[in-house]
Amino acid sequence: MMQVVIYTAAGLQEDTNRMEALLASLAQKYPHKLTIVDLSNNAFLAEAFAGNLPNLEIGQFNFNCQVRPDALEQALEQTQYFLETEKNTKIKQPLRVASDPANFNAWNRFSLWFSKYYLQVVMGFLILVVGLAFLAPVLMELGLPDAAQSIYSLYHPFCHQLAFRSLFLFGEQAFYPRELANIEELMTYGEATDFYEEDFVAASAFLGNPEMGYKVALCQRDIAIQSSLLIFTLIFALARQKIKPIPIYIWFIFGFLPIALDGGTQLLSQLGLQGLSWLTPRESAPWQRLLTGALFGLFSAWFILPILRESMLETRFALEKKAVLALQSKANEGLA
Repeated sequence: MMQVVIYTAAGLQEDTNRMEALLASLAQKYPHKLTIVDLSNNAFLAEAFAGNLPNLEIGQFNFNCQVRPDALEQALEQTQYFLETEKNTKIKQPLRVASDPANFNAWNRFSLWFSKYYLQVVMGFLILVVGLAFLAPVLMELGLPDAAQSIYSLYHPFCHQLAFRSLFLFGEQAFYPRELANIEELMTYGEATDFYEEDFVAASAFLGNPEMGYKVALCQRDIAIQSSLLIFTLIFALARQKIKPIPIYIWFIFGFLPIALDGGTQLLSQLGLQGLSWLTPRESAPWQRLLTGALFGLFSAWFILPILRESMLETRFALEKKAVLALQSKANEGLA
């Protein structure tokens, strides 16, 4: 049977009764099951429906209290047609309406929970990622190399962890760049370790020593990306998620382009390909890695989080409706 729902709240009984009367006048021609849901105890849905309660829902048709009888009849007719077509052809129609009360399953409950607390989940994940990256050198300094090594190993598939492109803690310098970076005021990685600077495998495996300190588990650019993602997420939360998304061209110019140019020219200049001989070999300075990584993380979060919020609001709206409808249906069955 066709399902019809009226969402209402306290103080709207007169308009709700009018909707019920209209539906009752069409019940013989278009059989349906009416469920009335009071949203007085659901602040989220009451706010989402602000100014549009009571709201009558028939599949994907929605009407407020100003619904015209002819428009309501047309919606009932079309919905009934699609339900019969679906039943006879087993083809799901775009205006499909469930013929049974809403089934609010475990996946729905998880999705509703995530739509409510997605920002806390994202923030918690970023805190974990950044926190563990900095915890690794702390554990090394505390004389717990096995625990530290487990963190380095965890991050290794996601980051090259090259020592000359990493941040160091508890040592003489925060950075030990390659000689190719041409930073005279800093001791180079080769000078500090006596390692061959072109041995990338050794540079990735080197964790540090008491004199140099110990490297963070993510490289300079990656730790800057993750940290700026976390910082903007905190700002977004403090702003009560009211920050609007930036246009994609702003993200491209200020977020993507700097990191692509810095990382791309460095990579291409060091490949030694004949067609790229005009590129002078270069190594990004630590500040360039940190700056471009921070810009990429900041503008990526600014672009993504407001869009994600809109998606989560839509998901929550649909699932909150399904949840209250399921509860009301069970309550009605208990009274029957």
